[in-house]
Parts: sequence; C-alpha cells; structure tokens
Amino acid sequence: MAVYSGDANNAGATSPCGAPNESVVVTPATPAIVTAASGSVPVGGTVTDTATLSGGAAPTGTITFTVFGPANPTCTGTPIFTSTKAVAGAGNYTSDPFTVVAAGTYNFVAVYSGDANNATVTSPCGAPNESVVVAPVTPAITTTASPSVPAGGVVFDTATLSGGVAPTGTITFTLFGPANPTCTGTPIFTSTKTVAGNGNYTSGSFTTTGAGTFNWVAVYSGDANNVTVTSPCGAPNESVVVTPAVPTIVTTASAPVAAGGTISDSAVLAGGVNPTGTITFNSYGPADATCTGTPVFTAVRSVLGNGTYTSGTFSTTAAGVYNFTASYSGDANNAAAVSGCGAAGESVPVSPATPAITTTASPSVPAGGMIFDTATLSGGANPTGTITFTLFGPANATCSGTPTFTTTKPVAGNGSYVSAPFTTASMGTYNWVAVYGGDANNAPATSPCGAPGESVTVTPAAPAITTTASGAVTVGGAISDVATLTGGT
Repeated sequence: MAVYSGDANNAGATSPCGAPNESVVVTPATPAIVTAASGSVPVGGTVTDTATLSGGAAPTGTITFTVFGPANPTCTGTPIFTSTKAVAGAGNYTSDPFTVVAAGTYNFVAVYSGDANNATVTSPCGAPNESVVVAPVTPAITTTASPSVPAGGVVFDTATLSGGVAPTGTITFTLFGPANPTCTGTPIFTSTKTVAGNGNYTSGSFTTTGAGTFNWVAVYSGDANNVTVTSPCGAPNESVVVTPAVPTIVTTASAPVAAGGTISDSAVLAGGVNPTGTITFNSYGPADATCTGTPVFTAVRSVLGNGTYTSGTFSTTAAGVYNFTASYSGDANNAAAVSGCGAAGESVPVSPATPAITTTASPSVPAGGMIFDTATLSGGANPTGTITFTLFGPANATCSGTPTFTTTKPVAGNGSYVSAPFTTASMGTYNWVAVYGGDANNAPATSPCGAPGESVTVTPAAPAITTTASGAVTVGGAISDVATLTGGT
C-alpha cells in the first residue's frame, strides 16, 4: 500500500490494498545441503553421515538421514537405518552412528524437511562422499592339536575362530604326516566343519598308523563378511608327536613231556601298529633258571602284523624245567616287547624218560653148558648208568632171595647189552631178570621175572662112555674092561 501525504496544494492520496500490481509473492528460500559420510570401516564398525545445511532463511525443521545397504545402490525401498536430527539454523548436523553387519558399499541420503521459509532439499543417492565402503573383517584362527599318543591312537585338532562378524562358511582341517614337515602336497587326512559364528570347532578323529611328528593346518573359508584365514604349518600347538606303539607279547609253552620229547613255544603279539621285525624264541635248560646263559634252542620268526607266532620244536635231552622267552624286536612304529624269564605259561617241566627194557635169554643147553642174557634198552634219553643181570636157579621160579649169578654192564645209550656168561651145574629152568638202574634223565626199568624169552631150560647132561677091553689071553686067563665116562655133570 502507498500513501501520499499531500501538501498545501495537493490533497493526500492512498493506493487501495490489493490494488493491481500491489502484491509481491515471496517464495521460501532454497537452502543447500552437502553431505559427507564417514570413512571406510570393516564389517562390525560404525558409520555416520554429516550434512551441512547452508543458504536457508533461519531454517528449522529436521534432517533425516537414511542408509541403504550394499544390495541397494539406487536407494530404493525401505532403508536399513534412519536417524533424524532437529535443525536450528544453517550448519553441520551428524546422524546417529549405524553398526554395519555386512560388507559392501552403503549409501546415505540426507533429507532436509524444510519449514515455512525454507524448501525441502535432498542429497541425491550416490552423491559424492555419500558412499561408505565396508570391507570384510579378518578374523583370527588359533589351533590346538590333541596330546601325544602312541601309534595307533587317534589325533584331532581344535580351531578357535574369533573376531569374525557372524562368520559362516567352513573350517577345513588337514593333517600332514611325519615325512612332511612343510605341509606340502596331499594331506593324509582332511576334515571339514561348518562354521556358525565365532567359537571352537573340532576336526574329525584320525587313527595314526605310524610314529613321528604330525602337523595340522586349519583353513577358514571366509564368507561375504569375513576373509579367509589359515593357521600356518608348524604353528604353536599344531604338532602332535606320535610315539611308537607299545605292543604286548603273551606266550604259551607246550605241555610237559618226558626227556627226549619235543617242546615248543607260541607267542601272541597284540596292540602293534602293522608290526614288522622279528620274534626271537629262546629256550634255556634246567640248569639256567634265570635265562642268563646260552640258550639251548633259538628260533627267529619274521613278524607281519599282530597275531600268533610259533617257535618250532626242540627235542629235549635232559629232565628238569625248561624256560622259554620270546622277544619282539620292534620297528619304527612299534616298541620292542619281551616276555620275561619264568613268565606264566613259559616253563615246561620235562620229566625223566621212561625207557623200556626187553630181554632175550640164550637158548637151552644141557647141564654144564653156558647161558647168558641180552637186554635191549629203548626209549631212553641218552641213557647212562648200568644194567644189572641176575640169574635165579631152577629151584627159584619167583626170582626171590639170593640170585645164582649177577653181572653188571655199563650203559651208553639205547641199545642191546649182553650179560657175562654163566656155566650151569644142574638141570632145570633158570630165570633171568635185567634191571636198568636209571639216571638223572631216565627212570629205572626192570624186566619181570618170568618175562617171555627170559627163561632158559637146562637139560640133563648127555655124558659119553668109551670102553677098552683087556688084551687077548689064553683059555683060563683073566680078561677085563675099562669104561671112560665124559661130558657128565
């Protein structure tokens, strides 16, 4: 509205309100909004956006910050985060922090709401400085192998994954054997476990087949938000020392025998890991109860796995207790094992042999003839000692009392022995008895009185008579005869 005051010569004048051309339209100011997102962070970090509002007319209202995730480069749909800040004039405004949970590129959009004097303004999606690159994190993996075991035992590995952001994927455990300290080439065992977050993961178990130092390597596969990580070969606690297995050897000797019989030993090797090498069987004679001297018998058998091994047979030559020992040599993967001297089942009692004695008397003779006896000793164990021949005369059919004749012969092994001869003086049936006295390794043996072949019939003597008549005489002369009797008893 315009009002003229007038003067001495002119009256006042006023333009009416709303007169043509008297209206001026004043539009809201259009402030500028410039934004700067925070720098790149790893997954799990926090990001913010700062908006600088300028050029407005004492702006009020709000600035709303929205975040669009990695799969939304056009900032469409529902934002994954919203933060609103009140505006009190031009200046800088910073959103609340937002914790990112996945890798990728995030985009901020800042919208000033405007007010009566200021228009709404929006920072465009993908505006400079409005993108934040979120990188995958690098988790840590530490591993602890199982304790030392003997060959044939089981080993395993435990991996601890930490510092990951809700990690998924897998951990692959690989095991490298004693001849591979650099963990190169093909592993001897692989086990894969599914990952569901940070924590401890344990491999499957592996049954070892040899001694030495085994090395584990654990590899986390990574995922969209976590990079791959690997425990190095030879990392602390990642080696397992596998010691040789400790097999057992249990032995059983053969049953008792008489001297001259055969004995043997049997050994059961158990608990070895594919054992090779040898088992040495030794047998010690009756005079060596501590198994410290020279064995009387030795046999060596090749070992090819756990199982039963036998010594072969040994022919005993003396009575007494024989002791076997069995010694397993061991190999690269198995410790040596020995059955002790006098171990249960390892002693064989050898009793004296029981030889047989059979006799054959000489043929029948007439009274005055010579008779003798032959004794055959068999089944003895290198018999020594003596055979005593006794002869009982015709009036002694039971071989009792004092013998008519005695003779002794030394024994040197099994075989036939002949008595000294005896000259008979009367007719009748004579009976021989032969007694083997025995020795340390052989029991005595006696042929019974009246055994077949042990009687000798002595027939009456058959004397001869020869005569010699006197010479020729004349009639009336005397004649005579002389008879000579010979060969009688």
